Amino acid sequence: VSYYASISDANAGVNQLPLIYNNSLLTEIIFARVENITTNEVDCYDVGSFNIAVNSFPDFELDEEYILCVDTNGTEEIISPPTIEIGLDVLNYSFVWTLDGSVLPLETGSSIVAMQGGNYSVEVTNITSNCALINSTLVKISSPPIVTASITTFAFVEDNVIRVSIEGAGVLEYEFSLDNGPWQESDTFRNVSAGNHTVMARDINGCGIGIDSLIVMDYPLFFTP
Repeated sequence: VSYYASISDANAGVNQLPLIYNNSLLTEIIFARVENITTNEVDCYDVGSFNIAVNSFPDFELDEEYILCVDTNGTEEIISPPTIEIGLDVLNYSFVWTLDGSVLPLETGSSIVAMQGGNYSVEVTNITSNCALINSTLVKISSPPIVTASITTFAFVEDNVIRVSIEGAGVLEYEFSLDNGPWQESDTFRNVSAGNHTVMARDINGCGIGIDSLIVMDYPLFFTP
C-alpha cells in the first residue's frame, strides 16, 4: 500500500507520500495504491481515495477574572453583575456552563450573567465536528467601602495625620482621596491642616465610593496681642 497526492501519481506509482504525513490543507483527498506484490503482473493494482478533514476547536477566550459588585448592607445585594460573553453562534455551537464544578442546567447560551462569585467554566462544542473546548474564569466579589476616618495624632501638633479604615466585601482593593485631591494607594494622610476635611475611598474595580468627614483641631503658629 502506498499513498499519493493525485490520482495520476498513484496510477504511475511516482511521488509517493511519506508514511508519516502532515497535511497542509483543512480538506484534502489522498489516493491509495494497493498492489499485489506476489505476482509478476505489472498492472495488478487498484487505486482508491479518502478525505482528510481537519475540524478546528471552537475559538474563544474568557477574561482571567470578572468583578461582581455588591452592596455592603449585610445581605450583599447585587449592584452590577458581570456578563461573561463568548460571542459564538448558538446555531453552530452548544454550551455547558458550570459554577464551582456544578452544571447550571438553565444556562445554555453563549453568554451568562454571573449572579454569584466563584469559578465559572464553559464547555463549547462545535455541533458539526463535535470538537469541544473548555475555558474557565473567576468571578470575584467587590463592594463600595464603608469609610471611617480618624486622627491618629494628638490635637494641636504640627503633623496632623488622618488614617482611613475600610469595611467591605470581597476583593477590598481601594484608593483614597482627601478633600477631592488626587487619588492615592495609601490610606494615610500626613501634614493635614486644621479644619473640616472629607475623606473618600473608592473601589478600584468600579464598585462605588465611600465618604467620611472629620475635624482636625489645631492652632496657628503665631500669637497676637
